[in-house]
Amino acid sequence: MPNIEIKARCNDLTKATATAKRLATEHPGLDHQIDTYFNTPKGRLKLRESSLSGAVLIPYIRSDTAGPKKSDYTLLTSKDPKTAKALLSQMLGVETVVEKYRDIYLIDNVRVHLDNVVGLGTFIEFEAVYQDPNQEESEHTKVRELIREFQIQESQLIRGSYREQAGSILHFPCVIREIKEERGTICNTLLRALPDWFGIESSIQQYVRDVDSMTTFAAFNDGNAIGFLSLNKHSASTSEIHVMAVSPEYHRKGIGRALIQSAEQHLRELGAEFLTVKTLSPSRECAEYERTRQFYIGMGFRVVEEFKTLWGAANPCLLMIKPL
Repeated sequence: MPNIEIKARCNDLTKATATAKRLATEHPGLDHQIDTYFNTPKGRLKLRESSLSGAVLIPYIRSDTAGPKKSDYTLLTSKDPKTAKALLSQMLGVETVVEKYRDIYLIDNVRVHLDNVVGLGTFIEFEAVYQDPNQEESEHTKVRELIREFQIQESQLIRGSYREQAGSILHFPCVIREIKEERGTICNTLLRALPDWFGIESSIQQYVRDVDSMTTFAAFNDGNAIGFLSLNKHSASTSEIHVMAVSPEYHRKGIGRALIQSAEQHLRELGAEFLTVKTLSPSRECAEYERTRQFYIGMGFRVVEEFKTLWGAANPCLLMIKPL
């Protein structure tokens, strides 16, 4: 099945939404999508898990040009996405995972996607779907007309997919898995390597005790633990990142992102709806924790409330939440 499509950065999603509402013939609604891209020698292969449409495997071939371009694809419904993902991960390896909130509008046969992509920003996409090969040029014309309607500039157009925008989850060989043993030992070692974040001895000791009874994921490189994340389950619907740490030499290499994605997948499989985290509030200036807050915002967390005295007046607490 072919379509003609473009993808572009969108700095004003509110304005784009107004245009879409004015032109749309149908509004299917807001879709929460998680796309797992697998390594392929040619083309692209992704498993899409959609809140509106369920799970579907999408193999497709498309040229990487900035303007309107043809994409050949098919949609393969997956009744067991968990097993499909596990098998494809073993067979091909996961290249990256992209999570987005997509507001979908239809303008006749053209799908308009207004995307808020976790960690990447906001985008607009057109897909003119057709069957008859003789329609290809007319579909190019429709897309070019919509580019003008939405006032998309050439500089906003993107050549590749979100796969290329996101890049690889990890920048080197790494294994992430749930661990049952040595949780306290790994926690102790990594927290002590991060004195700018974990400088209170009593807190380190408490974290070490806590994680021994918590669901914990760890990242390993050449058999060495280089990061971990522990979850505190508050209810069937909500869990909290109780503590997370990545060895300083592996910062900004995708470890934290991959740990959170592993935890999120685990929670979704259990039917959980929310993931929360507490961190230092911006009302106390701290460069290290400013980076931490920006990281969580980039992962899709949003601020809920500040608790000024939960950790003592000197360490105001910020509560953040992410829907799963």
